[in-house]
Amino acid sequence: MKTLLVIVTLALLQLQACVATSQRPYPNYNVTYQSFYDQLSPYGIWVNYPGYGYVWVPRLGPGFRPYATNGRWVYTLNGWTWVSNYSWGWGPFHYGRWFLDPRFGWAWIPGNQWAPAWVTWGQSGNYYGWAPIGPNMNMNVSPNMIPGNYWTFVPNQYINSPTINNYYVNNNTTVVNNVTIINNIYRGSDGRNQRDASTYFRGPQIQDVERVTRQRIRPVTIRDADRPGAANSGRDAVTIYRPAVNGNSNANTRPARIEPVDPSTPVTRPTPELPTSPVTRPNPVNPTRPTPEPEMRPRPSIDPPVTRPSVPEPTTRPTPVPGTRPTTRPAFPGSTRPSGEQSNPVNPTRPMPTTRPGQSQPTTRPGQQTRPSVGRPQPAEQQITPQTPSRRGPR
Repeated sequence: MKTLLVIVTLALLQLQACVATSQRPYPNYNVTYQSFYDQLSPYGIWVNYPGYGYVWVPRLGPGFRPYATNGRWVYTLNGWTWVSNYSWGWGPFHYGRWFLDPRFGWAWIPGNQWAPAWVTWGQSGNYYGWAPIGPNMNMNVSPNMIPGNYWTFVPNQYINSPTINNYYVNNNTTVVNNVTIINNIYRGSDGRNQRDASTYFRGPQIQDVERVTRQRIRPVTIRDADRPGAANSGRDAVTIYRPAVNGNSNANTRPARIEPVDPSTPVTRPTPELPTSPVTRPNPVNPTRPTPEPEMRPRPSIDPPVTRPSVPEPTTRPTPVPGTRPTTRPAFPGSTRPSGEQSNPVNPTRPMPTTRPGQSQPTTRPGQQTRPSVGRPQPAEQQITPQTPSRRGPR
């Protein structure tokens, strides 16, 4: 009994230490929006957007989606946390808001409050879904307030998969129209300081996820990194850079370079930044183990086709007239007989065989008619000469 009490006490002390670590204050320094301007400039462009001020457009292709590309969900003591593999993911996925612009694509508005992810969560049948919270949206959001192309869905059992990008479902009208908001909201101060008190969606309940995934999910803590960079997800903690951002001292801050937004000026899309994690495809044999994407190799150059010489058209055969026989045979290519070859009267198409050396020609007897050869040479008739018996004299 005493051993059991000791084990329970140690477990409670460890849980309390984890909560204290997760909610400890930021490092002893504050940053302004200038940190966002400087740190994110190498990875995208800044635009002075009407109504929003300076917004950031990442150097990624049109297939980029915030909280979907090159990252995964990890359950922490703060709720479902987006862990990005991008070196700049510490900022745009945990501060500010995302919105979709028809000219620039996805753009990010800086903010000063930190959260595990600024998304709203929903469920539609056997799918979990999430969508970026756009500007001017609060926690009292309803499904009809969120555009359908903001949503990303995944089958329930893959919500915590390291390769979650293999199971995304996007732009499915049936799934989007039946979504229900998951109102699992964290409200109030998170223990850092009152200025950075955040209210955000924590995501699906852990008990529901454990039931559909059929595995035990242990929440991990969030540790503070001392410099910007990609988040590091370990067995017991997620280490991420999350400084305190001062939102009241940004009057004299601005990006070093600002792109124009004049509608008459065409916008050049930046060169896409390749993801650091390997791209994988679903494995049709074992869906839990995706198949790596094969390496793309340059195609060999194809030589122009070789022009073949033209083939002469065959000679047209003469059309026979009914009731008449041709006096001469048409000449066909390759039908020339060698000299000395005789025609076969029985089978004109088969020539008569030639006489072999040393073989005599057959003779014709008197009164015997000559029969034509049937294509096979007849043996020569031998002439028998009668012998005269010799007379011997008396002995």
